Amino acid sequence: MIQPRKRIPLNGLWQLQPGTKNEPPTKWLHSVPVPSVVDCAEPDYDWREHEYHWYRTTFRVEEKYDCAWLTIEQAMFGTEVRLNGNSLGGDIACYTSQEYPCADALRFDVENELLIRVGLKQTLPPESAVGNDHERETFIPGIWGDVYVTQTGNPRIKLVQIIPHIEKEIAEARVWIENISNMDCPVKVSVRIRERTGKLEVSVLESMEVELESNAEKRVTFQLHINNVSLWSPEYPFLYELETCIFNHETINDKLQTTFGMREFKIAGRNFYLNGKKIFLRGGNIAFHRFLSDADRKLLPWKPDWVKKLLIDIPKAHNFNFFRLHIGHAYNRWYDIADEQGMLLQDEWQFWTTTGTKEQIKKEFTRWLRDNWNHPSIIIWDALNECSDDTVQKEIVPEMKRFDPARLWESVDFTEEHPYIYSLGPVMNDRKFGFTRSLNEIENDTKPTMLNEFCWWWFDNNFKPTVLMDGVVERWLGKDWTQEELVTHQSFLLSELVELFRRMRVDAIQPFVYLSNNAGPTANWFAGNIKDLQPKPILATLKNVFAPFGVSIELWDRHFFTGEERTIRLFIFNDEHTLQTGKIRYGIMDNKSQWVVENSESVVVNGNRTEIREIRLRFPSFAGMFCIRAELFTDSDVQPVSF
Repeated sequence: MIQPRKRIPLNGLWQLQPGTKNEPPTKWLHSVPVPSVVDCAEPDYDWREHEYHWYRTTFRVEEKYDCAWLTIEQAMFGTEVRLNGNSLGGDIACYTSQEYPCADALRFDVENELLIRVGLKQTLPPESAVGNDHERETFIPGIWGDVYVTQTGNPRIKLVQIIPHIEKEIAEARVWIENISNMDCPVKVSVRIRERTGKLEVSVLESMEVELESNAEKRVTFQLHINNVSLWSPEYPFLYELETCIFNHETINDKLQTTFGMREFKIAGRNFYLNGKKIFLRGGNIAFHRFLSDADRKLLPWKPDWVKKLLIDIPKAHNFNFFRLHIGHAYNRWYDIADEQGMLLQDEWQFWTTTGTKEQIKKEFTRWLRDNWNHPSIIIWDALNECSDDTVQKEIVPEMKRFDPARLWESVDFTEEHPYIYSLGPVMNDRKFGFTRSLNEIENDTKPTMLNEFCWWWFDNNFKPTVLMDGVVERWLGKDWTQEELVTHQSFLLSELVELFRRMRVDAIQPFVYLSNNAGPTANWFAGNIKDLQPKPILATLKNVFAPFGVSIELWDRHFFTGEERTIRLFIFNDEHTLQTGKIRYGIMDNKSQWVVENSESVVVNGNRTEIREIRLRFPSFAGMFCIRAELFTDSDVQPVSF
């Protein structure tokens, strides 16, 4: 029996050859995996010497359908597509999907030949919304997303959007259906929801009769109540599937399964809320496209096990719940993994200053949303990095917000800050500095605050300072610094700044940068070869200072005297939604980590609250090396959860 929808995956090893703009090669001397980029070719060649690169593959199609569409999910930089000698067209989108009708060009029971040409960044036309990244080392072309042919009957399901309404336990399903024939067509559209795991039906089957005009599309909307709804969150990433069917005279023309999660992320007052509860976002930044320039990168971005370890396992083990995908959308399967495993994401376009026409930006932003608006992991769209653009912020984004009302937009709904203080700039800032306001303005803002770049203390996988560290290391460590001092000072800076920002109750804290190009200006937080994902000490530091149930010592004056008695404030954080209880131990330790002065108290902190305690300490009566220390224990832990 013929299926109503069939997908033919075309990922795999393709032939590759550099060539000219208009004529495909006559010889194919290289091969390359799809998805990847052209520097993965075997045997390799200097891709920089050629403006255009042609891909070739063959595939078979066994059955004929009314509709067939070729999808290239992501390709850089500009495409031209030919199937069996027929031109399907081309596109200049670099981060979003391209779709080409191909039913007339397909052959059946014989090999189909597919050619796709890509160019270099400089071959793009001036209207391109490719954007700018001033710290990206190379712009390597390639088909870096999945490729497949989808066959359906006519009419077909063109697009599905699911908008959660968690208070009403309703999933609003918007379905676009398309008729490609020259005749009007009456159809029935039906929808129902199942749990993704176990396939338990959780909604009634709803249907609607629709009259479709010839060569037209129409949107229909359903309000589906979910029985005993389970909300998606990082702690409980519960997923559903919407099944959509199109019937024509009782025959199923098309069927589509769409994965989604029931979650709501919004602003209330000066805070972020996830599913009606205040949330503090703790994490880092992933510069996916800068990582493509890393010498050790190879095929890692397309290996699911490596991505899961990078994006989920290591971050969660270090108290992360959030990432900004910095300066460019990642390979699409990263978002599937984030959905399935529970990681919150802020997705940023590659606009570190804009490029392109208003029309092209609007076109690509619309595709950006349509490709990704059912991912519960994506909670924030981010159009611009460290720049402003009236056309984007005042014209295009408001229109995008109407397309997708389920997400916030950075720089329109709230503004991120990059407080590169203490290391690069002043120790404290009482005025605007670079891309950040004063600390006082941040602390007293009436909107949520997001500090998603700070520290400016970067070294590569061999602990050598990056080019942006010229003059910075010497400022703090002198000229005769050691590697141990370099690493220790990075941890010191992160501890000081993260704890300060948590005491200020900043809503989102993300030092820079978890993943980028090792040889680039900012490197990343991994030692050795990136394939091994060996965390640098900075991640252990962040695990401690990001502890949801955590403690911080506020200590501004660090001039101490023997026998002095001083009152010091302790901040006890509880980022969890539930009450936390435990014990705080505090006092003074000597240089052998032995307590000289030791006290302990029980603690009880309500959910999403910070308790401030004043403690009185008397310093030793003799000179020496000492440290003030506080340790926080839960009722069930023998080791501190934060110190």
